Parts: sequence; structure tokens; C-alpha cells
Amino acid sequence: MKIFTTAMIVSAALVVGPATHCSPASAAVSGAGFAALPGLEPKSLTSGFSFIVGARALSVSDLGIWDEGSNGLTNSHEVSIWTDGGTLLGETVVPAGTSAALSGQFRFTSRTSPVRLEPNERYVIGATFRSGDADGIRWNQSFSNVVFSEDVLEGDRRFSPPAFGARALGAAFPALTNGRGGATFGPNLKYAIVPEPSSLLALLGIGGFSVLRRRR
Repeated sequence: MKIFTTAMIVSAALVVGPATHCSPASAAVSGAGFAALPGLEPKSLTSGFSFIVGARALSVSDLGIWDEGSNGLTNSHEVSIWTDGGTLLGETVVPAGTSAALSGQFRFTSRTSPVRLEPNERYVIGATFRSGDADGIRWNQSFSNVVFSEDVLEGDRRFSPPAFGARALGAAFPALTNGRGGATFGPNLKYAIVPEPSSLLALLGIGGFSVLRRRR
């Protein structure tokens, strides 16, 4: 039996799997007032940010992307999560339109299998953007519009080498950072806290005690 608590990584001010006895998942990033990032929209690239997981392991159930008007995405976007070294851990496609579930101003697609993120490790999340993408890349221009959840620590902006062309052909690992403050947003994830073994043992102990009482 798996028991999770759930939360979002990014909220408007920013927050970041199937499980029994868990509250509804919330998103890792949320917010308002994100400015359009100048100079990148004419090119195709993967854009996102890095983050460090806190003291507890996380189970990622959904990946998503910012919907500026909450009225549907113009294009589909591939959203992926990697280790800091570039190993792909999971990906999904958030379709154009309004079919993907809206949470805050993000649209999410659930994964068929959760991705486990280990405590105190750095990870990278990114989304593909096409050349001239109307959905646009957003960034935390005032440095105060985004707040991370207590389960993760904000990292740096990440992007892949921009390429001119009609569209991005799959997600390239966003290994580059330009040192500019704040972070680029768009991609997001929903996660659940993975319980420590001691917590599960305690729950099993309570269950066993209840069974013994019933038998008496």
C-alpha cells in the first residue's frame, strides 16, 4: 500500500501517482504576472528551469505547461524531466486546445507511471516551444511572481541551443543557462510525497493492532 501527500512545485507565487488515501495533486509551479521572454520566441528550443528536491522523495504523476489565457494552448508541447546530467526520466505531451486538465493557469497531462525524484538531488524540467510559438515562454521578471513549494528549492534558468525552423523536433536537454536572474516558466509538474519506510511500518502496526482487537 502506498500513501502519498500531494502538492504543486510552482504557485503565483511558484509551487512543483496514482496512490490510495491521497489528497488531489496540485502543481509544482503557479503564478501570475509572468512576462513574455524577449528574443527567444522566433526560435525553436526547449526552455525550463532546474530545481533541487528537499529532504523527502517525490513521486511525479503529471507534467504540464502554462496556459496564458486559460483558454487553451495554440500548440502541443512536449514536457520532459531529466537528471541534472541530462538523463531523461520521463516525458509527456500536453496537447493543443483545452483537452488537458487546467489547474491554476497550467494544463497537465498525467503519466502512465510516476517518476521518482530522490531527496537532495537536482533535476531539470523543460518544454518544447516552436519557432514563433504563440503560447510563448514566460519568465519571472520581477523576481517575486513565483514561489516554490516547501518541498523543492529553486534552481536556475535552463534552455537548449535555439534553432531556427518551423518547430522543435523533440525535447533537447536544456543544458544552457545565461546567468540572468529569475527563471523561465512554462513547464510544471505535479508530485506526491513518498512516505518514509518508518511511516509505512507505523501505519501497518496500527492496522495490525486493529485486526487483533477485532479478533478479540
